[in-house]
Amino acid sequence: MKKLFLVLAAAFAMVACQTDINEVGVVGGEVDVTFEVGTPTRAYSDGQSATVLQYAVYEGETELTALTVTDGEIHGSTTVSFKLVTGNTYTVIFWAAAPNAPYTVDFANKKMTVDYTAATTLSNDENRDAFYKRHTFTVTGAQTETIELRRPFAQLNIGTNDYLHAEEAGYEPTKSYVKVTQLGDVLNLWNDEVEGTDAAISFDYAAIPTGETFPVAGYEYLAMNYLLVNSQKEVVDIEFGYTESDAAAAKTRTVGSVPVQRNYRTNIYGQLLTSDVDINVVIKPEYEDPAHELDALHKAALNGGEITLSDDVELTTPLEVVGKMTINLNGKTISAEYSKSVGAIIKNYGTLTIVGGTISSLGENGGSAIQNNGTMTVTNTTLNGAPQAGSSWPSYTVNNTGNLTLNNVDITSHHGAVASYGEGALVTLNNSKIEMQGIAGMTSHGIYTYNNGKVVVNGGNYTNHATDQNSTGGSVLNGAVTVNSGNFSGRIENYYGTPVLKGGNYTVNPNSSFIAAGMKAIEKDGKYYVVADEVDEVAKDKTELQGALDAGNDVALAGDVAVAKSEAGSNGYGATGISQTNGGTIDGNGNDISVSAWGTWDSAINTTGGTIKNINVTGGMRGIFINHNSTNCSKVILENVTIDGTVYTISCDQGTNNGLEAYNSTFNGWTSYAATLGDVKFVGCSFGRGQGYAYCRPYAATEFVNCAFAAGYAIDNVAAVTFENCTFGGVALTAANLSQLVSNTAKATIK
Repeated sequence: MKKLFLVLAAAFAMVACQTDINEVGVVGGEVDVTFEVGTPTRAYSDGQSATVLQYAVYEGETELTALTVTDGEIHGSTTVSFKLVTGNTYTVIFWAAAPNAPYTVDFANKKMTVDYTAATTLSNDENRDAFYKRHTFTVTGAQTETIELRRPFAQLNIGTNDYLHAEEAGYEPTKSYVKVTQLGDVLNLWNDEVEGTDAAISFDYAAIPTGETFPVAGYEYLAMNYLLVNSQKEVVDIEFGYTESDAAAAKTRTVGSVPVQRNYRTNIYGQLLTSDVDINVVIKPEYEDPAHELDALHKAALNGGEITLSDDVELTTPLEVVGKMTINLNGKTISAEYSKSVGAIIKNYGTLTIVGGTISSLGENGGSAIQNNGTMTVTNTTLNGAPQAGSSWPSYTVNNTGNLTLNNVDITSHHGAVASYGEGALVTLNNSKIEMQGIAGMTSHGIYTYNNGKVVVNGGNYTNHATDQNSTGGSVLNGAVTVNSGNFSGRIENYYGTPVLKGGNYTVNPNSSFIAAGMKAIEKDGKYYVVADEVDEVAKDKTELQGALDAGNDVALAGDVAVAKSEAGSNGYGATGISQTNGGTIDGNGNDISVSAWGTWDSAINTTGGTIKNINVTGGMRGIFINHNSTNCSKVILENVTIDGTVYTISCDQGTNNGLEAYNSTFNGWTSYAATLGDVKFVGCSFGRGQGYAYCRPYAATEFVNCAFAAGYAIDNVAAVTFENCTFGGVALTAANLSQLVSNTAKATIK
């Protein structure tokens, strides 16, 4: 795939080409990881003064001190290499500066401190230029990583156009200084945040720059300084002075509320030497060029590619995707001021993936954030939709006629959140959030389908406040919406399709015709829980849940259950949050369960057989511990279970060969079970990294059907394993790549 990484046009950037990486390797193997660093050649701000390169490698947030270097060199370009463990994730911090620059890098605490008290704190000092980068990556094999170092400074340029007039009047300045209010003196290298000093910072008198071209034509330099500031625009007060000889003969000027921003130039220029007027203050993005963002976005939308944003982008025309494109928002925002008639900010007709930031439709008559007509996945992203005034018909934040998956997406909307319409249209909401604010006098729907469009909801929180704020009302969901789990506040309606409720809890009593066959609604404390017919009761805490299980009842959760170690029971080996020793069903109803216990044998759920479904296991050394040590010993069945946050996902010490079956579940971490568990079968499950592990060791015969293994995952199969229609690192698992996943290929079969 073509990869296009956005680097906002800069007067200096330590840059090298991105290399495509084939994700291969086995956990535990060491491979070489190479970082390429290069520097272009320019005049002022060319970065050539930054010749000392320092760097440190971290696993998690722990510095691997044996790999730390504080005296490396860079002269135009360099390459550094580390031998790292395949399958592990690392973070590396690079810092480049001039020798003896007034910067102290503390890799242990991940901070850089500026010394403003040093005698060398002089104005116009190019040696104060410096650059850094924090980069996180997963080792998938021998690979080359591109590192682009960027300066954490704004460049403040002061220029004048009247040197000649001053000289004619008998005044020829040779030195200048600059004072800035509350400048940053500490940079957190881990989160990019800047901490400011309490006092004004002075860059003392030094020779006025000569031989350099001022950014604005017709002006010459009076002063230039690098200011440690945040990535977002802020304002500071500036005092600057100039003199022919010494400070006693200085002339000073002040300019208030000067805008500055990291990696941007701010130019102050005018007729400064012979007049007190005509002073211009302009922040100029020569270092950062948002137009480059726009060009790259539109180019990749047309031709395909991968984009990582370096700054917020405000679109002037919709981004229309026709190829295969990935946008890493990188914590940034894509926005636009559009009316409903213009449509969406992003229109997808191809295959689009978006992760990690915000997409916002602005303005009083805002349209949609997203219009999907192809295949699209959005993960860990906030979507904002502005209201559309003067209409009784919602302007939806998300419109879909294709196949759209929203994972952990937070949607704020005033009028309509998600609409899916047309034959074959499908939106899948996984653990997402909708917050409907509503507009007085207007109809408002959270989730809406029509013309045979469909929506599936798997967990999350969905609220429509509009029903309390306007006379025309609205709904939290309306139409052909299938709910497997989730929390809903608001009305449920069926104008263009009938809801199918297979789970979830609601603030209104669901129409019985909406409840799926084999399900029923149980009222508890003013809420209605849709559960299987066989469920006997709803539990809101650990005590109620354990009591129901001890009685042999099938039970559904009314909310998250977090068990302190002091409240935990025993699984016979260690502490356990909940014990299922009499069979039956635990229906998590989309909620979380955890235990604050991290001893070797501690577990969130101890089971001797039964069904566990629709639940997220988020804490404890072991997620689900199978231990057949009670009078009830039966098969363990998992349905729609996510285990992420534990060290071990499932494990078994004592089994009676009754077996394990898991359907549509996620296992992130270390999965292992004894041979006495019996035959094991995973169907439609995914396996990934959790708590530093991406690993499975099956001692019992195991069958994997329609399963997905993340890149870097490893199976050390003591017993026979069989794979049918599975993927590894996003590609089909075949005999050709089987050895990258499985250690013992002699005991592995692909159907």
